Amino acid sequence: MHSGEAAFTEDNVKATKEQERREFEEAFRKNDWWAGTIMDLYFSRCHAVTEDIGVTMELWWQAHSEAVESLDVARAQQVFRRLVPQDGDVAAQSAVITMRPKTGSWWWPFGQGQKPAAGEKKEQ
Repeated sequence: MHSGEAAFTEDNVKATKEQERREFEEAFRKNDWWAGTIMDLYFSRCHAVTEDIGVTMELWWQAHSEAVESLDVARAQQVFRRLVPQDGDVAAQSAVITMRPKTGSWWWPFGQGQKPAAGEKKEQ
């Protein structure tokens, strides 16, 4: 582990692919996912070239599938090393990844003001 060579295992990659598959299947069944995806593709450079949303969607679908299927331990390590900063000859061997909600949607209890009581208007 200290060399960073064993940072990703086959089990990690397998779990990542399974998680992606499940999340994609869940999103696939929701109208808001389709609306957002088609809108993004409609205004994409790809659609400007193909001028056919069906062809654009097919190309996106193929690229997504190839990206997920081609993920392996070597590729995960390559992406990690490319994305994590390197200090001279010393590369990071691990990283802690955290997620924070967007500021606009994360208003209580750490955002601006207190949560208003039921029926009470929020002060401006």
